[in-house]
Amino acid sequence: MRSHIVGYRGYEHNHIQPLFPFGFGLSYTTFSYSDIKVQPATFNGAEPVNVSFVVTNTGKRAGAEVAELYVGQENPMISRPIKELKGFTKVFLQPGQSQTVTLELDQRSFAYFNTATEKWDAVPGIYDILVGGSSQDTPLKGKVSLKSEFTTNP
Repeated sequence: MRSHIVGYRGYEHNHIQPLFPFGFGLSYTTFSYSDIKVQPATFNGAEPVNVSFVVTNTGKRAGAEVAELYVGQENPMISRPIKELKGFTKVFLQPGQSQTVTLELDQRSFAYFNTATEKWDAVPGIYDILVGGSSQDTPLKGKVSLKSEFTTNP
């Protein structure tokens, strides 16, 4: 899956707030997010990181919500996006109904394309895991630690 790049660190520019952020949609109901779990908390490169959370329809009508999962590295050594869309799913819920959602992150979810080596590199560090209904509305936050570098072919 291609990543949606939301913003870059390290570039000085005027920040323009979009009228409609990525993932924005109109609905006849409202949704809340809760109970984020990120397992394992340290990524070893072999098994995926599972991000689970609960989406609840808090409105009075049935509706659908696209839950979005973003990843961003804290204090990157190279210029990286602040956060990138790495997963999403659509849930259909009746009023008051909740659903637990689980999305997986693999090596590529933490990587950037290194043009010098023409490979995907994931560098060690702490990565923020952000979940919500749009790029500007991510109420759930978690963290994953990468202890070593991972490189994969395109």
